Formats: sequence, structure tokens, C-alpha cells
Amino acid sequence: MSVVREADMGAIVKVWLRLPADNKDDDGFSTSGSMFELVQRKGTEDQPDFSVKAQGGGLSHLCISVPDVHAAVHRLRHLDVELIYVSPKHDVAVARDPDGYAVQLISQELDKHEQLAEVCREVVLDGAENAREVIEKDNNPLTLEEAGVAPPSVTPQ
Repeated sequence: MSVVREADMGAIVKVWLRLPADNKDDDGFSTSGSMFELVQRKGTEDQPDFSVKAQGGGLSHLCISVPDVHAAVHRLRHLDVELIYVSPKHDVAVARDPDGYAVQLISQELDKHEQLAEVCREVVLDGAENAREVIEKDNNPLTLEEAGVAPPSVTPQ
């Protein structure tokens, strides 16, 4: 497994890990094999009462890109894994791991990822509306861009 990208966006840190694959796009993402996206909210590492349902705290979910979400869902059902959400087109699914964490499966076709924002809001984040406030308060341009929030305009003096 190798690190594809790392992004420190102020309150949030993301790391993309890739399993070995034969083909890669120009941006480093593989077109075969699987990738893991790890997302962590800083400052929650030592909170003894942190849980996966905490609003915007710690690890919110694990995201894995797979070549065939439909086949992955079929296998998870065969193994009696709890599925929280399966998109009608089988390009996004969310399962629950044995520790209760949400594990999101996404297609490796990156153009399909635009629809994930709404799925994440409804299924994975589950009421973490204050995350947007935290991102806006942090005022880090990379975090704002990742969240789709326009940075405040700067008035010259």
C-alpha cells in the first residue's frame, strides 16, 4: 500500500492510500485496485467520550474505492454485513464495520463522486451540521474549497 496524496486542511486531515494496481491516471489515482481515503478531525484523539456519532469529531468514516461496487455489495450481503445505504445505481454503498464505524464504498470512476456529497450528508455524517460552522470558523482556504464553501471576500484597504 502506498500514499497517493495527503492534505492538511486545518481542522481536517485527509490521506489517500492505494493498493498496488497496474494502471494509474495522471492524477495518481488508480484505475484498478482499491484506494482508502482516511479522514480525521484534529483534536479529538484524546477525547475519552468520542464516538462515531459525535458531531464532526474524530474519524467520521472510512471510504474505499473499489472497481465494482455492485460486486462488493453482493459479497457483503453474502457475509451478513450490515448495509446502511446502497445507491440505486450501485455506485455508492455504506456499510457498518464490527466497531460501528461507517465504511463507504465508492466507484473508482471519479466522475461519479459528485453525487457523494448528498449521500455523505444524509448517511455518514448523520446530523453533523456544525461541521460546516467549524470549517467556516477555521477559515482555511483548502478546507473551505473541499467543503464547497466560498471563502469570505477580502476588501482592500
